[in-house]
Amino acid sequence: MAGTLDTGELDGIPTEGEPNFGRTDLHESDQIGLTGFKMNRIHAGPGNPDPTTDNILFYTDQNAWPERLYDKFTDPSIPARFDPPLASNYNLGFLCASGPFRLKAGKTERLSLAVAYGADLDQIHGTLARVQQIYNANYRFTPDVSTATLASRMGVDASSERVLLRWRLGQEGMARLERSTSGAGWLEVGQTRSDGTGNVTFEDRDIEAGGHYAYRLSVWSDGQWAIADELRVDVPSGVALSLAGLRPNPAAGRELTIHLTLASAEPASLEMLDLAGRRVLARDVGALGPGQHVVHLGDGARIRPGIYMMRLVQGREIRHARAVVLE
Repeated sequence: MAGTLDTGELDGIPTEGEPNFGRTDLHESDQIGLTGFKMNRIHAGPGNPDPTTDNILFYTDQNAWPERLYDKFTDPSIPARFDPPLASNYNLGFLCASGPFRLKAGKTERLSLAVAYGADLDQIHGTLARVQQIYNANYRFTPDVSTATLASRMGVDASSERVLLRWRLGQEGMARLERSTSGAGWLEVGQTRSDGTGNVTFEDRDIEAGGHYAYRLSVWSDGQWAIADELRVDVPSGVALSLAGLRPNPAAGRELTIHLTLASAEPASLEMLDLAGRRVLARDVGALGPGQHVVHLGDGARIRPGIYMMRLVQGREIRHARAVVLE
Protein backbone atom coordinates (compact mmCIF):
# COMPACT_ATOMS: atom_id res chain seq x y z
CA MET A 1 0.00 0.00 0.00
CA ALA A 2 1.50 3.33 -1.08
CA GLY A 3 2.73 5.58 1.70
CA THR A 4 2.99 2.89 4.38
CA LEU A 5 6.56 1.71 3.65
CA ASP A 6 5.34 -1.87 3.58
CA THR A 7 7.11 -4.69 1.70
CA GLY A 8 8.22 -3.61 -1.76
CA GLU A 9 7.80 0.12 -1.36
CA LEU A 10 10.84 2.24 -2.28
CA ASP A 11 12.79 -0.85 -3.33
CA GLY A 12 13.15 0.40 -6.92
CA ILE A 13 11.33 -2.53 -8.56
CA PRO A 14 7.69 -3.22 -9.47
CA THR A 15 5.90 -4.97 -6.63
CA GLU A 16 2.35 -6.29 -6.80
CA GLY A 17 0.03 -4.03 -4.86
CA GLU A 18 1.86 -0.81 -5.72
CA PRO A 19 0.00 1.89 -7.70
CA ASN A 20 -0.26 1.07 -11.42
CA PHE A 21 1.54 -2.25 -10.97
CA GLY A 22 1.85 -3.93 -14.35
CA ARG A 23 1.51 -0.62 -16.24
CA THR A 24 3.45 2.52 -15.35
CA ASP A 25 4.06 3.28 -11.70
CA LEU A 26 3.83 7.04 -11.39
CA HIS A 27 5.16 7.00 -7.82
CA GLU A 28 8.50 5.24 -7.40
CA SER A 29 8.63 1.61 -8.28
CA ASP A 30 9.33 1.55 -12.01
CA GLN A 31 11.53 4.61 -12.40
CA ILE A 32 15.02 3.62 -11.26
CA GLY A 33 17.10 6.55 -12.48
CA LEU A 34 20.88 6.85 -12.65
CA THR A 35 22.56 4.81 -9.89
CA GLY A 36 26.16 4.77 -11.14
CA PHE A 37 28.57 6.46 -13.55
CA LYS A 38 31.97 5.36 -14.94
CA MET A 39 34.32 7.40 -17.12
CA ASN A 40 35.90 5.27 -19.86
CA ARG A 41 39.17 6.91 -20.90
CA ILE A 42 39.85 5.35 -24.29
CA HIS A 43 42.87 7.32 -25.52
CA ALA A 44 44.83 10.31 -24.21
CA GLY A 45 44.91 13.33 -26.49
CA PRO A 46 48.09 14.89 -27.94
CA GLY A 47 50.19 16.53 -25.25
CA ASN A 48 48.23 15.03 -22.37
CA PRO A 49 50.76 14.36 -19.59
CA ASP A 50 48.51 11.64 -18.11
CA PRO A 51 48.47 8.55 -20.40
CA THR A 52 46.11 6.58 -18.12
CA THR A 53 43.35 4.72 -19.99
CA ASP A 54 40.55 2.34 -19.03
CA ASN A 55 39.58 0.64 -22.33
CA ILE A 56 36.59 -1.09 -20.78
CA LEU A 57 35.48 -4.30 -22.50
CA PHE A 58 32.19 -6.10 -21.94
CA TYR A 59 33.64 -9.57 -21.78
CA THR A 60 35.89 -11.21 -19.26
CA ASP A 61 39.62 -11.14 -19.93
CA GLN A 62 42.62 -10.48 -17.70
CA ASN A 63 41.12 -7.09 -16.74
CA ALA A 64 37.81 -8.64 -15.59
CA TRP A 65 35.82 -5.52 -16.43
CA PRO A 66 32.31 -7.03 -16.06
CA GLU A 67 33.05 -8.11 -12.48
CA ARG A 68 34.77 -4.81 -11.65
CA LEU A 69 31.88 -2.76 -13.02
CA TYR A 70 29.35 -4.79 -11.05
CA ASP A 71 31.36 -4.28 -7.87
CA LYS A 72 31.58 -0.54 -8.53
CA PHE A 73 27.91 -0.05 -9.32
CA THR A 74 26.79 -2.07 -6.27
CA ASP A 75 29.21 -0.52 -3.77
CA PRO A 76 27.44 0.12 -0.43
CA SER A 77 28.85 3.66 -0.51
CA ILE A 78 26.78 5.65 -3.03
CA PRO A 79 29.56 8.20 -3.83
CA ALA A 80 31.86 5.31 -4.74
CA ARG A 81 29.45 4.32 -7.55
CA PHE A 82 30.14 7.57 -9.42
CA ASP A 83 33.37 8.64 -11.13
CA PRO A 84 34.25 12.36 -11.10
CA PRO A 85 32.56 13.80 -14.23
CA LEU A 86 35.58 15.90 -15.22
CA ALA A 87 38.35 14.96 -17.66
CA SER A 88 40.19 16.85 -20.37
CA ASN A 89 42.16 16.01 -23.51
CA TYR A 90 40.84 12.45 -23.77
CA ASN A 91 38.83 10.36 -26.19
CA LEU A 92 36.06 9.42 -23.76
CA GLY A 93 33.19 7.04 -23.30
CA PHE A 94 30.51 7.14 -20.59
CA LEU A 95 29.01 4.17 -18.78
CA CYS A 96 25.75 4.85 -16.94
CA ALA A 97 24.15 2.34 -14.58
CA SER A 98 20.58 1.84 -13.37
CA GLY A 99 20.04 -0.89 -10.84
CA PRO A 100 20.85 -3.53 -10.01
CA PHE A 101 17.61 -5.44 -9.59
CA ARG A 102 17.03 -9.18 -9.64
CA LEU A 103 15.32 -10.83 -12.58
CA LYS A 104 14.32 -14.38 -11.71
CA ALA A 105 14.60 -17.19 -14.22
CA GLY A 106 11.60 -17.27 -16.55
CA LYS A 107 10.40 -13.78 -15.62
CA THR A 108 10.12 -10.94 -18.14
CA GLU A 109 10.26 -7.20 -17.43
CA ARG A 110 9.88 -4.36 -19.93
CA LEU A 111 12.60 -1.69 -19.68
CA SER A 112 12.82 1.72 -21.37
CA LEU A 113 15.69 4.20 -21.52
CA ALA A 114 15.68 7.96 -22.11
CA VAL A 115 18.86 9.81 -23.06
CA ALA A 116 18.67 13.60 -22.72
CA TYR A 117 20.56 15.83 -25.14
CA GLY A 118 21.12 19.59 -25.08
CA ALA A 119 23.55 22.30 -26.16
CA ASP A 120 23.75 23.58 -22.59
CA LEU A 121 22.41 22.81 -19.10
CA ASP A 122 19.19 24.79 -19.67
CA GLN A 123 18.33 22.70 -22.73
CA ILE A 124 19.17 19.46 -20.89
CA HIS A 125 16.95 20.48 -17.97
CA GLY A 126 14.14 21.25 -20.41
CA THR A 127 14.54 17.88 -22.08
CA LEU A 128 14.51 16.06 -18.73
CA ALA A 129 11.35 17.91 -17.69
CA ARG A 130 9.61 16.91 -20.93
CA VAL A 131 10.64 13.24 -20.59
CA GLN A 132 9.35 13.26 -17.01
CA GLN A 133 6.01 14.65 -18.24
CA ILE A 134 5.74 11.86 -20.79
CA TYR A 135 6.52 9.25 -18.14
CA ASN A 136 4.08 10.71 -15.62
CA ALA A 137 1.33 10.66 -18.23
CA ASN A 138 1.93 6.97 -19.00
CA TYR A 139 3.47 7.80 -22.40
CA ARG A 140 0.22 9.27 -23.70
CA PHE A 141 -0.20 13.02 -23.18
CA THR A 142 1.55 15.89 -21.45
CA PRO A 143 -0.34 17.77 -18.68
CA ASP A 144 -1.36 20.55 -21.14
CA VAL A 145 -3.15 17.85 -23.22
CA SER A 146 -1.01 18.43 -26.32
CA THR A 147 0.42 15.25 -27.84
CA ALA A 148 3.66 14.61 -26.00
CA THR A 149 5.50 12.99 -28.89
CA LEU A 150 4.64 15.77 -31.36
CA ALA A 151 5.24 19.20 -29.79
CA SER A 152 5.39 21.10 -26.52
CA ARG A 153 4.51 24.79 -26.45
CA MET A 154 7.48 26.95 -25.38
CA GLY A 155 6.21 30.52 -25.59
CA VAL A 156 3.76 33.05 -27.06
CA ASP A 157 4.50 36.77 -27.48
CA ALA A 158 1.88 39.10 -28.97
CA SER A 159 2.17 42.79 -29.78
CA SER A 160 0.06 45.07 -31.97
CA GLU A 161 2.51 44.41 -34.83
CA ARG A 162 3.20 40.69 -34.68
CA VAL A 163 2.55 37.35 -32.96
CA LEU A 164 5.58 35.17 -32.13
CA LEU A 165 5.01 31.49 -31.28
CA ARG A 166 7.56 28.83 -30.31
CA TRP A 167 7.31 25.05 -29.86
CA ARG A 168 9.75 22.22 -29.24
CA LEU A 169 9.08 19.18 -31.42
CA GLY A 170 9.24 15.64 -30.14
CA GLN A 171 11.59 14.81 -32.99
CA GLU A 172 13.38 16.71 -35.75
CA GLY A 173 11.19 17.51 -38.75
CA MET A 174 8.79 19.89 -40.45
CA ALA A 175 6.06 21.93 -38.77
CA ARG A 176 3.19 23.97 -40.23
CA LEU A 177 1.31 26.85 -38.63
CA GLU A 178 -2.26 27.79 -39.57
CA ARG A 179 -4.46 30.69 -38.46
CA SER A 180 -8.22 31.17 -38.19
CA THR A 181 -10.21 34.34 -37.50
CA SER A 182 -13.77 34.47 -36.07
CA GLY A 183 -14.55 30.85 -36.82
CA ALA A 184 -13.41 31.07 -40.45
CA GLY A 185 -11.43 28.35 -42.16
CA TRP A 186 -7.76 27.68 -41.51
CA LEU A 187 -5.18 29.61 -43.55
CA GLU A 188 -1.53 28.57 -43.66
CA VAL A 189 0.90 31.03 -42.06
CA GLY A 190 4.01 29.10 -43.02
CA GLN A 191 6.14 25.99 -42.71
CA THR A 192 9.57 25.54 -41.15
CA ARG A 193 12.03 22.84 -40.15
CA SER A 194 13.11 22.46 -36.53
CA ASP A 195 16.54 23.75 -35.55
CA GLY A 196 19.32 21.69 -33.98
CA THR A 197 17.55 21.64 -30.59
CA GLY A 198 14.13 20.62 -31.93
CA ASN A 199 12.63 24.12 -31.69
CA VAL A 200 10.41 25.83 -34.28
CA THR A 201 9.53 29.54 -34.32
CA PHE A 202 6.79 31.28 -36.30
CA GLU A 203 6.23 35.03 -36.67
CA ASP A 204 2.87 36.28 -37.96
CA ARG A 205 2.72 39.95 -38.99
CA ASP A 206 -0.50 39.69 -41.05
CA ILE A 207 -2.62 40.72 -38.06
CA GLU A 208 -4.67 43.68 -36.83
CA ALA A 209 -4.32 45.46 -33.50
CA GLY A 210 -7.06 44.29 -31.14
CA GLY A 211 -7.73 41.17 -33.23
CA HIS A 212 -8.47 37.68 -31.90
CA TYR A 213 -6.89 34.69 -33.63
CA ALA A 214 -6.75 30.92 -33.33
CA TYR A 215 -3.53 29.14 -34.26
CA ARG A 216 -2.98 25.47 -35.06
CA LEU A 217 0.39 23.71 -35.22
CA SER A 218 0.78 20.52 -37.24
CA VAL A 219 3.82 18.24 -37.50
CA TRP A 220 4.71 16.07 -40.49
CA SER A 221 4.48 12.52 -39.13
CA ASP A 222 4.11 9.17 -40.90
CA GLY A 223 3.49 10.78 -44.29
CA GLN A 224 0.82 13.26 -43.22
CA TRP A 225 0.20 16.41 -41.17
CA ALA A 226 -0.73 15.60 -37.57
CA ILE A 227 -2.25 18.31 -35.37
CA ALA A 228 0.02 18.92 -32.38
CA ASP A 229 -1.40 22.00 -30.64
CA GLU A 230 -4.10 24.69 -30.88
CA LEU A 231 -4.34 27.99 -29.03
CA ARG A 232 -6.05 31.40 -29.06
CA VAL A 233 -4.13 34.68 -29.08
CA ASP A 234 -5.53 38.15 -28.30
CA VAL A 235 -3.53 40.88 -30.02
CA PRO A 236 -3.10 44.14 -28.03
CA SER A 237 -5.24 46.98 -29.32
CA GLY A 238 -2.46 49.56 -29.77
CA VAL A 239 1.24 50.28 -29.93
CA ALA A 240 3.19 51.12 -26.79
CA LEU A 241 5.36 54.16 -26.27
CA SER A 242 9.04 53.25 -26.63
CA LEU A 243 12.39 54.91 -27.22
CA ALA A 244 15.02 52.81 -28.99
CA GLY A 245 17.35 55.82 -28.86
CA LEU A 246 20.26 56.97 -30.94
CA ARG A 247 21.13 54.91 -34.01
CA PRO A 248 24.01 54.40 -34.40
CA ASN A 249 25.13 54.82 -30.83
CA PRO A 250 27.76 56.33 -30.44
CA ALA A 251 27.08 58.87 -33.21
CA ALA A 252 28.86 61.83 -34.78
CA GLY A 253 27.99 65.24 -33.33
CA ARG A 254 26.10 66.48 -36.42
CA GLU A 255 24.20 63.27 -37.25
CA LEU A 256 21.71 62.47 -34.48
CA THR A 257 19.10 59.95 -35.64
CA ILE A 258 16.57 58.82 -33.03
CA HIS A 259 14.29 55.75 -33.34
CA LEU A 260 11.04 55.88 -31.35
CA THR A 261 7.46 54.61 -31.23
CA LEU A 262 4.44 56.75 -30.30
CA ALA A 263 1.34 55.19 -28.77
CA SER A 264 -1.12 57.81 -30.06
CA ALA A 265 -1.45 61.20 -31.79
CA GLU A 266 -1.54 63.17 -28.55
CA PRO A 267 1.23 65.74 -27.92
CA ALA A 268 4.69 64.28 -27.35
CA SER A 269 8.17 65.74 -26.91
CA LEU A 270 11.66 64.39 -27.53
CA GLU A 271 14.49 65.95 -25.53
CA MET A 272 18.24 65.55 -25.27
CA LEU A 273 19.66 66.27 -21.78
CA ASP A 274 23.21 66.51 -20.53
CA LEU A 275 24.35 64.73 -17.36
CA ALA A 276 23.40 67.77 -15.27
CA GLY A 277 19.82 67.52 -16.52
CA ARG A 278 20.04 70.60 -18.77
CA ARG A 279 18.09 70.45 -22.02
CA VAL A 280 20.41 70.56 -25.03
CA LEU A 281 17.91 69.88 -27.83
CA ALA A 282 14.14 69.38 -28.00
CA ARG A 283 11.46 68.69 -30.59
CA ASP A 284 7.69 68.19 -30.58
CA VAL A 285 6.92 64.82 -32.20
CA GLY A 286 3.24 64.17 -31.38
CA ALA A 287 2.14 65.17 -34.88
CA LEU A 288 3.93 62.12 -36.26
CA GLY A 289 1.05 59.96 -34.96
CA PRO A 290 1.04 56.42 -33.57
CA GLY A 291 3.64 53.94 -34.78
CA GLN A 292 7.37 53.69 -35.34
CA HIS A 293 9.31 56.79 -36.43
CA VAL A 294 12.84 57.97 -37.18
CA VAL A 295 13.58 61.53 -36.03
CA HIS A 296 16.63 63.58 -37.06
CA LEU A 297 17.40 65.78 -34.09
CA GLY A 298 19.53 68.91 -34.16
CA ASP A 299 19.16 69.83 -37.85
CA GLY A 300 22.92 69.62 -38.39
CA ALA A 301 23.89 71.64 -35.33
CA ARG A 302 27.13 70.44 -33.75
CA ILE A 303 26.75 68.76 -30.35
CA ARG A 304 29.71 68.58 -28.02
CA PRO A 305 31.13 65.10 -27.49
CA GLY A 306 29.91 63.40 -24.32
CA ILE A 307 27.24 61.23 -22.71
CA TYR A 308 23.62 62.37 -22.89
CA MET A 309 20.14 61.18 -21.92
CA MET A 310 17.30 61.06 -24.44
CA ARG A 311 13.82 61.58 -22.98
CA LEU A 312 10.51 60.89 -24.72
CA VAL A 313 7.32 62.16 -23.05
CA GLN A 314 3.73 61.48 -24.15
CA GLY A 315 0.87 62.02 -21.72
CA ARG A 316 1.90 60.51 -18.39
CA GLU A 317 4.36 58.09 -19.98
CA ILE A 318 8.11 58.79 -20.03
CA ARG A 319 10.87 56.77 -21.72
CA HIS A 320 14.65 57.25 -21.45
CA ALA A 321 17.64 56.10 -23.49
CA ARG A 322 21.38 56.72 -23.09
CA ALA A 323 23.25 58.38 -25.97
CA VAL A 324 26.96 58.89 -26.68
CA VAL A 325 28.18 61.61 -29.05
CA LEU A 326 31.65 61.57 -30.60
CA GLU A 327 33.65 64.22 -32.45
